[in-house]
Amino acid sequence: MKPAHRADRRLKAIRDQYMRERPQPCMRCGQPIDYDAHRKSPNSFQLGHKLSWHDYPELRTDPGNLQQEHAGCNMAAGKTNDVSTFQIGISSRKW
Repeated sequence: MKPAHRADRRLKAIRDQYMRERPQPCMRCGQPIDYDAHRKSPNSFQLGHKLSWHDYPELRTDPGNLQQEHAGCNMAAGKTNDVSTFQIGISSRKW
């Protein structure tokens, strides 16, 4: 078994925070997320990346690049970087 990578531990901590806070809605489709659904359900929660971490590995654990999504929406998006589909979420601070 390979050792856990620091980025994997950081993502798990962020994912756990999302699971506690249960933000709504899905940032790809705008529909409610079922946080109690089985992880294989398309309506369950997955931590998604606005810009694919495949193309932007430096943004893999950047909270500004992460968002709540349905598992189905996240899988359908794949490695896309089409920012026109993103919805604006709650601001992290007052500007």
